[in-house]
Amino acid sequence: MRKKVILVLIIALNISMFTGCWNYVEIDQQINVSGLGVDVGREGKKYHLSAEVVAVGKKEKGEITVSVIETDSDTVFEGIRNLMTLTSKKLYFGHCKTLIIGQKTAKKGIADILDMTIRNHELRKEMDIAISKDCDARDILMTEGISTPIMSYKIYDLLKTIEKSVGVSMITKAYMVFNSLQSEGVSTVIPALEISRVEDQKVLKLSGGAVFCEDRLSGFIDELQVKDLSFLNDEIIDGLLTVESADNSGVILCRLKSTRAIQNESCALRES
Repeated sequence: MRKKVILVLIIALNISMFTGCWNYVEIDQQINVSGLGVDVGREGKKYHLSAEVVAVGKKEKGEITVSVIETDSDTVFEGIRNLMTLTSKKLYFGHCKTLIIGQKTAKKGIADILDMTIRNHELRKEMDIAISKDCDARDILMTEGISTPIMSYKIYDLLKTIEKSVGVSMITKAYMVFNSLQSEGVSTVIPALEISRVEDQKVLKLSGGAVFCEDRLSGFIDELQVKDLSFLNDEIIDGLLTVESADNSGVILCRLKSTRAIQNESCALRES
């Protein structure tokens, strides 16, 4: 009898573990949110939210439509809810890769924005964070991409080049920025983005880093200063440093690696 009871309990547990909800939505009935922008609100509201959305057509056509929808609200959570009422299709945030915070908003403080981002189950905690410089976040999202029509994905690729081509490590992920802001005696540095013109065309580019005092933007540093800061913090992943030779006959290129990067390479070699 005891064995039968144990067997029934095991079967019941297995059934409960393998059950789940089926919430299927046709791809052409869903709109993916690829990126969010937060600026100073209008008409008395605290925030102005911009969302870059990507609508995919029917499977046989594969049409992609990229647009930006906007709303004003007193909280980020309220703004996200308002965005959902602006379209007849379901908004899906699982592919949201970037969060752009406007310069004016960053000067007032970003703690509340990040707190709501971390707590909201619909948003990804690994979103990349960037600060717009000399423009609003919505302007960044509405810049036409060259390699891809989805600007948020272009921003995601740009932020990845910080480590690959520039060779420095900067805080980009939402949860990392949030944790950094909670640390005492640490000035958080977040990548900055700006819009420049190339042959009468607006082009998005990285523009150094945005420096924060507590959770408020205090200023910007350029690309060279970002590299110097990474060098001081032992966060150079793999980069080059140009120095003049002792006899002033030319320049010398020195390859830089952080202690952490060297240790990681050593561990990889030992494991192989």
